[in-house]
Amino acid sequence: MQKVFKFLNRLYPIFLLIILFIGFFLRTKAYLINQSFWHDECALAWNIINRSYKELFQPLRFLQSAPILFLIITKYLVEVFGKNEIVFRFIPYLSSILSLAGFYFLSKKTLKTNLSIIFANLLFAVNLPLYYYSSEFKPYSTDVLFCILSCLLFISLNKKVLILYSLILSSFIWFSFPAVFLLSAILFLVIFNKNYSIKEKIIYIIPHIVSGLLFCVTFFTKMFQFQKTGMTNYWQNDFINLKNFLYLFQNAFNFMYHDGIILLFFTILGLIVFFREKNKFGHLVLSLLFTVIIASALKLYPFSSRLILFLIPITILSAVKTFDSKKNISIIIFILFLFGTYSEYSSAIKTLINNNYNKNNPNPREMIEYMNSHIKPTDIIYVNIASNADYLYYKQIYKITNKELINIPQYIKNKDKIWFFLPNEGNKTYEELIKDKYNIFYENKNKNSILIYGEKTN
Repeated sequence: MQKVFKFLNRLYPIFLLIILFIGFFLRTKAYLINQSFWHDECALAWNIINRSYKELFQPLRFLQSAPILFLIITKYLVEVFGKNEIVFRFIPYLSSILSLAGFYFLSKKTLKTNLSIIFANLLFAVNLPLYYYSSEFKPYSTDVLFCILSCLLFISLNKKVLILYSLILSSFIWFSFPAVFLLSAILFLVIFNKNYSIKEKIIYIIPHIVSGLLFCVTFFTKMFQFQKTGMTNYWQNDFINLKNFLYLFQNAFNFMYHDGIILLFFTILGLIVFFREKNKFGHLVLSLLFTVIIASALKLYPFSSRLILFLIPITILSAVKTFDSKKNISIIIFILFLFGTYSEYSSAIKTLINNNYNKNNPNPREMIEYMNSHIKPTDIIYVNIASNADYLYYKQIYKITNKELINIPQYIKNKDKIWFFLPNEGNKTYEELIKDKYNIFYENKNKNSILIYGEKTN
């Protein structure tokens, strides 16, 4: 057995390159499939197209929110390269690719053995949510990247260029909202670190105060409106309290790792190891988790699914830290754990490779393309309120000019020929509005999405 592990250590660079290539391939494959936008992507893309650069600082339509530099850079790319999904998703894709490299360097700084580094990078490379969100026009992949960058900068914090580190870190909140939690955790650790003088602490704090004040002045109204009208209502069951604490943690890890209860257990053990070693990264992780929990308890940020995707790098490293030992038995246990936790990903990867990625999800682009190629000038288009962002975005892309009714069925008259564009909550609308009231000429149902062409009969 000892010879096997020595052999694996000798092949460490080759294994590492293979793993990084796998991560690159999965993300690039998902990106190039160029699946249709879903509702939230359409909503955010509509704002990019229809708002000026100045108006992107204001509250966005459809209860959307994203970091301002994420919006501005994307708008510039769209103006230069055109309006299509590939361009809109370039920043999330690029962030995901850069995260692969960043995570490797972070794993080298936090783990001791080559095998631990290999397994940590493998977990990161094939993680389903990570490569899925690399192909979605939302800032979740960017959040992961800036989490990794924040950790790297904190670990290598240098007193000689403290102001430079502070300037770089304080700018991260303009790229990623969850960066606020990391910067708060780092700020806490710097302030209470006895190795820094009062002068050094002030030097570090000043850029954060300036950037934070500018951020608050710029976005206070925007974030308050989003918090009041959108986040609190939509995510009301995802704010931490004493009753749901364990439930939300279990759900969060199940989202990040499919069946994540085992990884949650090892993450806790790994944090204990980090703490016992007085490791800077371990202190940062604990401070970060405390900050996130407090923010959720105060109903400032939900502890739920894609919104906490940025925690994946630190939970992987914490879990692997449990097995970061030269003892062979530790590696064997970890290999068994790895296969047990990630076995479900094999079918997802096979689906991706076979180009069946999200095949059963709503596909508003395909629906619009069909409708646009068959529609007559006198036809009316009906859209339910759940699908308005999808329609308004793709309407501009395909230059549709027909009369439209958004959630106002009372204006439909007898003998009117109607296209029902319902990529979201289509079955519900069908039962309430269409069933037994229309002569159907065309119908295409897919999961909960429906495209119907018919004539009103009564």
